[in-house]
Amino acid sequence: MKNKEIQIVYIVSGISRWISFEWIVEYLHDYPLNIRFILINSSRYFEKYLSNQSIEYKIIKTKNNIQLLSAIVETVAILMKWKPHVVHTHFRDANIVGLTAARISGVSKRIHTRHHNTFHHDYARKGVFLDKYSNYLSTDIIAISKLVKNTLTEREKTNPFKVHIIHHGFKASLFRNPDPEEVDYLRYKYAIKPHNKVIGVISRHIYGKGVQYVVKAFKEILKDYPEAILFLANAHGSYSVKIKNALRAVPKKNYRWVAFEPRICSLYSLFDVFVHVPVDEEIEAFGQTYVEAILAGIPSVFTMSGIAHDFVQHNKNAIVVDHKNDQSIYLAINELLNKRKLNNLKIEEEGEKLGKLFSFNNMINNLTEIYHNNLSHKLPETFRYNHK
Repeated sequence: MKNKEIQIVYIVSGISRWISFEWIVEYLHDYPLNIRFILINSSRYFEKYLSNQSIEYKIIKTKNNIQLLSAIVETVAILMKWKPHVVHTHFRDANIVGLTAARISGVSKRIHTRHHNTFHHDYARKGVFLDKYSNYLSTDIIAISKLVKNTLTEREKTNPFKVHIIHHGFKASLFRNPDPEEVDYLRYKYAIKPHNKVIGVISRHIYGKGVQYVVKAFKEILKDYPEAILFLANAHGSYSVKIKNALRAVPKKNYRWVAFEPRICSLYSLFDVFVHVPVDEEIEAFGQTYVEAILAGIPSVFTMSGIAHDFVQHNKNAIVVDHKNDQSIYLAINELLNKRKLNNLKIEEEGEKLGKLFSFNNMINNLTEIYHNNLSHKLPETFRYNHK
């Protein structure tokens, strides 16, 4: 292992694949940093990825909240051995275990990224206590949007000097110019024929994502387009049973249920229309698919939530509909499928703007600045990331 200046440990929980982590790993691995991972209840896919990248990692498994205590003890032992300058956690179990262990271990810089906004306040009040606990233990908090920062500082009374807004970053070219062979493979894999009109949804199945309203709208779409396909990707979560029940009235040939698909950048090319319709304006902390769909140039139907307030414009880069309104969703999809509104959308032009606004370069440079801020080990100023 190379002797690098700043030692960073990422602690993440419950992920199958998150392409942003892979981009960060590929970049930081060539930087004057030594990055390691502690994976809590994460998938073998990500373990395999880290192994292929020669990234050192440890695995911790927990089955219930009581086992989080033993996970903290185990993590303390790992951190005492690795002696990192920075611990950066992502998601609930990782925040609880990682930040507690980092505090006990004497890690001076403890960062967590806040990936949700008001969900706990509105739907899971017990989670607010854990959020405040994570906020207290952190020396720095990364808010992925202004909405998240407002929730942290106004509703949870977090010290605003702790909170830094860093938007998700995207490698726009991967969405704008996907691998044609990969796209053809996905069409074959999921039996998508040229005559099929495909309505795409990439979303976990929880109430707040609004997938249930898309299913209702799709039932109406089938009356106009009997060969249409509803493509449900990332199809898992606490609301999955209800979504499956709603799909009973839909012929199996007319929908695809995909719990996990790693080729996410190419997947958008299968869709004639993309739909993302969260149930209110604050349920999304960010909403990556807003950005991804426009980067990919896919005509889209949105409700406004999260980061959408910063750039989504009705009839310019998407059709915006009312929250919790399956009839509006149906009408908007229909208008895009029959091209009545398609010519009005300036998707390609808007995608170029978003590529600059949410560039991976900006995200990674802002992130590394926080990593070495107030540390005795500084990164050379010449190390500024510029991905081509």
